[in-house]
Amino acid sequence: MTQSAVLVLARRSVRARLSRIAATVLGLAVAVSFTVAAFGVAAQFERFVGDGTDAAAQAAAAVPQGAVVIAAPAGGVTQTTAVDEALLGRVRAVPGVIEASGSYDQPIGVRLASGVQADIPVVLRGLVFTSAWDADRWTVVEGRAPTLDGDAGGALPIALDAGGERSADASLGDTIELQTPIGGVPALVVGLVEPANPGQDGVEQASGGEAGAAPALSAGVIDARVVVDSQVLAPLLDAEGRLDRITALPAPGVELDDVAGALIEALPADLRITTADDADAVTAQTVRVISEGVATATLAFAVLSAVVAALLVSNTLAILVTQRNRELALMRCVGLTSAQAARIVFLEAGMVGVAGGLLGLGLGVPLSVVGASFIQPGAEVDLLVTPQMVIAAAGVGVAVTVIAAIMPALRASRVPPLAALVAADATPRRGIVGWAMTPLLLVVRAMSPSSGVRMAVDNARRDLRRSGATATTLIVGLGLISLVLTGSASIRAATEDQFVNASSADLYLERRGLVRISTEAMEQRLAEVGVTSGVVSVLAVDGRLDGPEGGIDQVSAARLDSIPQQFDLGLTGGAFPEEAAAVPVSDFAGTAGRGQLDEAGRVMLSDEASETLGAKVGDAVTLRSVSGTERDLRVVGTYQRTAFVGPAVVERADAERIGADGSFEVAAVDVPEGLRVRRSSRYLERNLNGFPKLRVHTPSEFAALNVGVADTVTRLVLVILSGALLVGALGAANTISLSVMERRRELGLLRAVGATAAQVRSLVRTEALVICGLAAAVAMVAGVGLAVLAVSRAPAEFAAEPLVPWPSLAVVGVAALAIGATSAALATRRQNAGGPLDAL
Repeated sequence: MTQSAVLVLARRSVRARLSRIAATVLGLAVAVSFTVAAFGVAAQFERFVGDGTDAAAQAAAAVPQGAVVIAAPAGGVTQTTAVDEALLGRVRAVPGVIEASGSYDQPIGVRLASGVQADIPVVLRGLVFTSAWDADRWTVVEGRAPTLDGDAGGALPIALDAGGERSADASLGDTIELQTPIGGVPALVVGLVEPANPGQDGVEQASGGEAGAAPALSAGVIDARVVVDSQVLAPLLDAEGRLDRITALPAPGVELDDVAGALIEALPADLRITTADDADAVTAQTVRVISEGVATATLAFAVLSAVVAALLVSNTLAILVTQRNRELALMRCVGLTSAQAARIVFLEAGMVGVAGGLLGLGLGVPLSVVGASFIQPGAEVDLLVTPQMVIAAAGVGVAVTVIAAIMPALRASRVPPLAALVAADATPRRGIVGWAMTPLLLVVRAMSPSSGVRMAVDNARRDLRRSGATATTLIVGLGLISLVLTGSASIRAATEDQFVNASSADLYLERRGLVRISTEAMEQRLAEVGVTSGVVSVLAVDGRLDGPEGGIDQVSAARLDSIPQQFDLGLTGGAFPEEAAAVPVSDFAGTAGRGQLDEAGRVMLSDEASETLGAKVGDAVTLRSVSGTERDLRVVGTYQRTAFVGPAVVERADAERIGADGSFEVAAVDVPEGLRVRRSSRYLERNLNGFPKLRVHTPSEFAALNVGVADTVTRLVLVILSGALLVGALGAANTISLSVMERRRELGLLRAVGATAAQVRSLVRTEALVICGLAAAVAMVAGVGLAVLAVSRAPAEFAAEPLVPWPSLAVVGVAALAIGATSAALATRRQNAGGPLDAL
């Protein structure tokens, strides 16, 4: 038989069975559309930030092409001002470097009137990036330069670019309040500026750009700049002696990569060294971290969609091949080879994949627009089709479909010509899932008093492969949902316990925005308003801890002796210091390298961190700043609960000694006796409103807020998994429908011997309910089991003990039964419940 004849047979087979594969195409299209939409949302996000990132970062901060950028690594969504200014000398001394300069691009906030920028996420409202005034970098469009030599009426003179005007909701001559790391600062807009030489080196004005282009986070994330006199910028950012980044220019004739390599060898390993030709080097860390998270989530969802789609296609094709055994055997009798039989199945799968891929691509593109509108409310979002979206559609639609057809194709190639002598394959068929369901089916049969249920169970047992195929597509989605629900419930309970039951604090102060906050400035403000004791502050550490067996990057700092006043960390070894040495930083002049600080500092580790570092109580570890300064520390205690201080907490004075003290993160406050907590909360909110996004919470509010973060993530994951469950439900419905077609004669015989249409429908519905119910049981047992295993191995701070959310799991079970009932109703209605004439 020729190849063209094989193609004709495949096309005719698809047309003849179009009604049978329609649900498969639809399910595949849903999987493709969700995957395409995920890649589309990621592309729209990159478009939001990408159109303005390079232009704004290079033009506004004057990072020249052909430069090397040295910065702290991105460890979170807040910019890290952690590069020691003393490193400028070391950079300039590297052979091949002709010039090096330091700069800042820290975000700060602008206090806005209520209701302004309501369409922008709260965390981004009023956000602007700082830049030092330099006549070579900025051109005054209107007004004057923001230098200190002019009259600003006692306010700080500033200039805004076009994006800054939008984000600050201010223009020339307006007085605004800047929310900075050191608190509220009144400022007067004395000038409007734009980048100097906006077209040089292909860099357009950040706030302009090509007509019709999507705005780069137009509300002022990337292209919003506030320009300040360089003399006051470092104190304003609480960054004296530190920099955001260092830019090094190579000498004429020196290769950029050679300079970058020399700097990597000369500077501490923790610094991030990239060339300015790399867009990532000049992308704000806030955007980069979010972009990486979007990309990771997109890839994970694509893999999940591919797995569920493969199960759907494989199960459908396997059933169709079984139903066509006699047909394939007859074709084998007239000359069809085994390879050609397999090729027919592959061609059919390819046609199904192309149809599902094209339909999914058409649905996924507008779906991505809807998703992108949630990321950037109010922004103009156009239909966007990227190569990644097309590749995703082809990958999930065609490639996965063809791969899933391998086993059905092999089965088709093994159909012998003699099979044409029998009406159907009478050999009992079993699969892995079918074997696993056998004992459960027997239990259901033994416990059921109804003959209808027993007959339905016998039908399910008769073809375990078909029953397993129906269950498999549901098990993946239901199992993952059960896993997420159990894990999130356990984490939620542990979080509530740590913030409410393990703390005696009356109030919590927490930094919620993207702007750094000076711990010293915040505590000074508290003292000014009468809070002079009962405060335990925790700040981030810009560095890492290294032990004998490993290292950790998530480190915090606090006065260790004050922690037990507010928190029970659940000590498992050692003890808190009775009196922590709070020595001013100015008392230590030589902190350039290890060995210049004689006495060891102190650190407390969680049990998990202790195991990671390979250090127990009494052992030595090393605290190293991003700029390479080191400090020897002694482990004085270990603990379980980390919700407040994280996996490792060092003495605050030790972090300050080596310049590793970062932004304020959270503080616990004791309200003096006789004062009401709620009234004290409002009092602190009024007096701390100069600090950007610094929130005051009661313990219950703080616990609910932190639990709310986990709940938000859980809801997002469940929405993603619902796409996989929808594909699984379509797969189950398709398998049930095909099984009804396969048993059409059998159902007709039941009608012929007296069974009513309602009884036949009830039989099919009961069988579907049994299979889907068992699928839900298997999925929930597997999901809960994996969650319990994960919780038992997780650090105690995340989940002390497993908590099974029975009400939520009951909803999952009801959903599975609803899928079974709906699928059976559609299948029997489609086949008219098996008429008596079908027995002929």
